[in-house]
Amino acid sequence: MSEVHTKEWYENYAKENGWELGKVTDKIIMGLERCSCHCPCKFALWQKNKPEQLDDIICPCSEHRDEIKRQGYCHCRMFVDPNFKKEGE
Repeated sequence: MSEVHTKEWYENYAKENGWELGKVTDKIIMGLERCSCHCPCKFALWQKNKPEQLDDIICPCSEHRDEIKRQGYCHCRMFVDPNFKKEGE
């Protein structure tokens, strides 16, 4: 099992990448503690449908960078890009 990072770790990780923490960060961290460090938003579905890929959703998950580039935030909204602009803006 992986170790749940502290809020300070997530703050530093976000800052290093030019992001901010989302408004639900504290709830997400509590969820990570219950889900063995796996993304709480994806855990139940992946546990049922993709159990062999659970390591991909250990937070920060393998998809978070692509999600932030595409929509300005990761699926859980743990990380938010304050400078994100949609195409055409």
